[in-house]
Amino acid sequence: MEEGAGEGRLRIRAPRCWESPHKCADSREFRETVASDRDWTVGKFRLSPEHCPDCPYYDRAQLWGHLLYQDRFLEGYGGSFFQTARGGGLNKSTPFQLRQFLVEAGFRISAWAPALLSNQPPRELLERFALADLVTHTILFRAERRPC
Repeated sequence: MEEGAGEGRLRIRAPRCWESPHKCADSREFRETVASDRDWTVGKFRLSPEHCPDCPYYDRAQLWGHLLYQDRFLEGYGGSFFQTARGGGLNKSTPFQLRQFLVEAGFRISAWAPALLSNQPPRELLERFALADLVTHTILFRAERRPC
């Protein structure tokens, strides 16, 4: 996912193969790139071209997918990173926690610019989580390692 240009919104970057007559073929290159270069948590995608909403790639490509489909997320993404989600964690930290992690790791923060994203969580998530727990920020910061 990435922030929409100047909109303050998240948008899907992944190819929407589920909307294509070619199905999985339309996302093949993207999936291979993600699996090899950017996301060590993915491993091999187990595709389901017969019924896209059952496909782990479909789950992963949706905004809020890691929360919407958390009950089945580990079936498709068995990487060790996701093992911490067994208890249904939100997989996020607050801006305060991020800042604290940096300070405790020995960094001095010289610039900090959070931006609240305007995406509204889907209704089905609001039935399971408080809105305050689903607030999403992007944060641009500059940090320098403090001398030992």
